[in-house]
Amino acid sequence: GEAGQRLAADIQDFLSSLASEVRIRRFSGDRLFLNLACLVPRDDTEVFRRRVQTLWRDFPQLHFLLTGPWPPYHFISGETHDTANLLGF
Repeated sequence: GEAGQRLAADIQDFLSSLASEVRIRRFSGDRLFLNLACLVPRDDTEVFRRRVQTLWRDFPQLHFLLTGPWPPYHFISGETHDTANLLGF
């Protein structure tokens, strides 16, 4: 519902300050499921992970799965991102 969409936007805003780019996909059904891919500069990878851990602590009713770093395949558009890691959850 609307509350879930607001929460998704808040989470995206919270993480996007450390990411060069963010791609989000929302899946709705009985529950809201988000897939975020965040292009994070390598030097900020650990800071980003700590920020996600803050979300885990602040929203214990939600379930998070953080994976990566991965190659930046969600962000390929003809340019290279050789100094960034992809972290997704």
